[in-house]
Amino acid sequence: MKLAVSNIAWDAPEAEHMLAGLARAGVRGIEVAPTKLWPDWTGASPSAARKAALRFSEAGFSVPALQAILFGRPDLLVFGTAEQQAALVEHIERVAALAEGLGARVLVFGSPRNRDPGVLSADEAMDRAADLFRRMAERCEPHGVCLCLEPNPGRYDCRFLTRWQDVVRMVERVDHPGLQAHFDVACVALEGDDPAAELARGGPMPAHLHVTEPDLGPFGAPSLDHARIGAAVRARTYPNWISIEMRRADDPLSRVLEAVELVKRCYG
Repeated sequence: MKLAVSNIAWDAPEAEHMLAGLARAGVRGIEVAPTKLWPDWTGASPSAARKAALRFSEAGFSVPALQAILFGRPDLLVFGTAEQQAALVEHIERVAALAEGLGARVLVFGSPRNRDPGVLSADEAMDRAADLFRRMAERCEPHGVCLCLEPNPGRYDCRFLTRWQDVVRMVERVDHPGLQAHFDVACVALEGDDPAAELARGGPMPAHLHVTEPDLGPFGAPSLDHARIGAAVRARTYPNWISIEMRRADDPLSRVLEAVELVKRCYG
């Protein structure tokens, strides 16, 4: 199992302590929310990304993926004006260049409020979004990166691509190597679907997978059946990174190590 932890689980001053603890626990990947490294996107550049990759490497980690890629940019809208859509495409290319510098191959596209379809019908929204996602995929591919669509549930204020099968249909429709599917176990469950059953249905192999609890909570008293979901992941012979995504909690290292232990036991 290729196991990573997202850096949203700690604050910047805690990073050195967290990385040391994760390295001792055998974690080898850090998923990066860019604004955790470059607040407000200030200073985010390919050269800065390469320097950050070196620091992670020296600590024993690679960077498999980026997430929160539209954080702080509510103006970048999938269903916005032509100018807003063009700005979104340009931003995604910028983030793809950061990912390339960090050595990452996946951009997780969640951002539920940035993809609100407004009054569009489901078919109209799929038509418009498919064209835009293809444009973004075409910008990602030259950087060796794929944009990975994440189903987000209504509980997270999402109104488009809320279910795993919605994401599957979009990826199959766009049919471009720069656009892939991302599986988040809590997101799937919160929309009323069974994560283990959805994985067992086959379909495209997820390019990335988040192990989560609802609302990105801690794993001390999990509400999901991670043992059953993990068995479904293994049955698919899933080959890609598994990343723990959780909000910062009090005593973050203990909480994250608690999650690492659960994921190793259930998904490894």
